[in-house]
Amino acid sequence: MKPRIRLLHQLGRSGGTLISRCLGSMQGVVLLSEIHPFTPFVRVDQYLSFRRMRLLRGISVGDYLAGYRRFAGQCLEIGFTRFEDFCVDPDWHLRSLCRRLDVPFDPGYRTRWVDYETITGDRLTKRLIEPVQRKHAPLELMDELRRCPDYRPLMEMLGYAP
Repeated sequence: MKPRIRLLHQLGRSGGTLISRCLGSMQGVVLLSEIHPFTPFVRVDQYLSFRRMRLLRGISVGDYLAGYRRFAGQCLEIGFTRFEDFCVDPDWHLRSLCRRLDVPFDPGYRTRWVDYETITGDRLTKRLIEPVQRKHAPLELMDELRRCPDYRPLMEMLGYAP
């Protein structure tokens, strides 16, 4: 029997590296990680992070939100896990992901994820699963976001208060 391949879609700067570390450290899971630099981006925190890294040259706030809204529409169809929810109850969310991916849940990930290095993404700076502190968004950026027609629907699609 040939092994089955499953896809896990994640946007850059969305907490996917931590989730992938946990999932990839489970017995019987082989995780292949790839980053595509032109995927649509998510949320104000991610926008600020990408902007600080100078990865958004030539991408307007409106284009950013339009791309993210298209990706969010796909997420609604296939299901998604928000990073901040994952941090509150990693076992529950990993069990759910494992069910959806049809792979066995391995509670041993709890001791192995911090040493799992076969992944692209951020380098591990903390050995805890916890939410990151929200970034402060300048008032003028928030005003610009709120004027974009994709902002409010996008926030509602993903369960955030606009």
